[in-house]
Amino acid sequence: PSSNAIGLHFYPIWEAASLDEWLYNGGPYQLVIFHFLTGVFCYLGREWELSYRLGMRPWICLAFSAPVAAATAVFLIYPIGQGSFSDGMPLGISGTFNFMIVFQAEHNILMHPF
Repeated sequence: PSSNAIGLHFYPIWEAASLDEWLYNGGPYQLVIFHFLTGVFCYLGREWELSYRLGMRPWICLAFSAPVAAATAVFLIYPIGQGSFSDGMPLGISGTFNFMIVFQAEHNILMHPF
């Protein structure tokens, strides 16, 4: 099976028949992305909690939520919309630039700027 075979299913290590199958089908990508997003969401919650307990206005949490929304969009929302986590942004520099090129090519972004 290709790495696209996993689709949108949650794929923990214990669900695979072997470690090789889990590695081949994109298990590490889901593991890293879910842990990253969980950590970032918890960090934002902690920022809000500290500002609340210290009697400050929670604008810093609001300011830092924009990059969190962007990361959530490219790592979680876009793959769900496309139907597979293999369509999510890769975790490397060259993969990121490839994602940007493929994204604009598949969705015709440059031809319709408005």
